Amino acid sequence: MKKILILILTTLIAFEAAPVNAPARGVNKTKLSALVRQYRSCDGFDVVSLGSLGMGLLRLAAKSSADSAEDRQALKVLDHLNRVVIVSYEDADPELKNKFNKSLDKVLAGQETLMEAKSDGETVRVFGQLADDGDTLTDVVLHVPGSDALICLFGRMSSSQIGDAIALNRR
Repeated sequence: MKKILILILTTLIAFEAAPVNAPARGVNKTKLSALVRQYRSCDGFDVVSLGSLGMGLLRLAAKSSADSAEDRQALKVLDHLNRVVIVSYEDADPELKNKFNKSLDKVLAGQETLMEAKSDGETVRVFGQLADDGDTLTDVVLHVPGSDALICLFGRMSSSQIGDAIALNRR
């Protein structure tokens, strides 16, 4: 999974130079949030949701322990996130997993696909919107159906800052 996330973040850097041809639809946060609320109480679904207060506390805790250049660079990315939602449903009934994946596909249909990658037989789909400046990503959603995971990063992120953070961590 770590290899896949590094692959995703590395690929997101490429969007910095990508031309923007036509406006695409960004992620529908309302429908996505409703879907997560619908399944959050189902057996086998674990949901972690951090709103603005939770993100503020997370930033404060992270800043107090940031003692390296890598940590400080990663915090720059975190500064622009308003909300994070993580859904893990690996322990759910297979029929319920399938139903959730189909519902999620309907919610994400027509959304801008930033990337779809396959690694070790696992597919990762990344949705979001690239701003006209070619650098800013808005409301990024990562779905890894093979690992039964959904990660939603709501806010605006600079692909150049993500690239800088990755470059520092590779040293």
